[in-house]
Amino acid sequence: MKNIKKFVYALSAILIMNTCSLSVDAGGGYNILSLLKEEGYVDGRADYEYTYYNSNNNNHRYISYYNFRYNYLSLVFSESADKTEIYEKYCKDLDFDVHYIYDEGEFYDVPDENDNKISPETVEQKYDSIKSMIGKMYMDGVITYALYNPVRVQYDLYDIPNALYCTFDGTESELSDIIKKYSDNAVIKEVTNHENMYNVEFFDVQSLSQLDDISDKLKAYENIQSSNGSIDMSMAEHYVSYPAVNLLDPYICDIDGSGKADITDATVILTAYAESAAGLQKAAADNKMDVNGDGEVNIEDATYVLTYYAEAAAGIR
Repeated sequence: MKNIKKFVYALSAILIMNTCSLSVDAGGGYNILSLLKEEGYVDGRADYEYTYYNSNNNNHRYISYYNFRYNYLSLVFSESADKTEIYEKYCKDLDFDVHYIYDEGEFYDVPDENDNKISPETVEQKYDSIKSMIGKMYMDGVITYALYNPVRVQYDLYDIPNALYCTFDGTESELSDIIKKYSDNAVIKEVTNHENMYNVEFFDVQSLSQLDDISDKLKAYENIQSSNGSIDMSMAEHYVSYPAVNLLDPYICDIDGSGKADITDATVILTAYAESAAGLQKAAADNKMDVNGDGEVNIEDATYVLTYYAEAAAGIR
């Protein structure tokens, strides 16, 4: 038993040092105000888009963002919860622009031209109010899950090949001589089942404007009609979010029921894990110790608790 205690203490010390150092690096992910400003705050009242060159695939990726949602909150309600009174009892004062309550709940703000809810400062202020609301709902047994994103946005993307389809009434060799005037690194392939059509892929062009410029010059000076290659569109629904915050962490990480999550809770988990590994555990580990929900009680759960503790102690949770 003494050896197990020594092992637990030693392992706790190692995990504490590791999680504290990690929280310094990753902690900004939960500091809402810092996060929004460092990542580049985007006013959701206007859609935005951009294109970048992907050298790995030699194509240009186009991304368009829209449907911005701020203070996005996803909840799962307990079976005993009275869903008809949830919003009025817990959420009304937070004045969400949109809310859906079924077996699960979805709450968020959407910006308009007169809305002031979307600045970094107001998002962070509402985050503090949301944490308080979630605490009340959890203690009342209303929710079993609460995930928060300061900003969530939908986007479309597609890839544009770094190539031109050229219609040319001549040989591939003749076309190659012409293309060399505009590119030092291009590959020409005849298009199957299309007479006088060639696919010209460029490896020294890194923007769509360059590609368009070559296309314009081929038309103007070489009488070669060209167009961009077929677009590989991704029609699936995509969402991107700033790092999510599990708002139940203060409660699920409080293993010993002391009212706060700290190093002691991680030690409880590590002790149970060590005893189980040594075949000395008299009873199965409490399911509550499986804080990350992977079905096992192990070092990862202790690390989860210590990570939350380090972030909370640093004031970033």
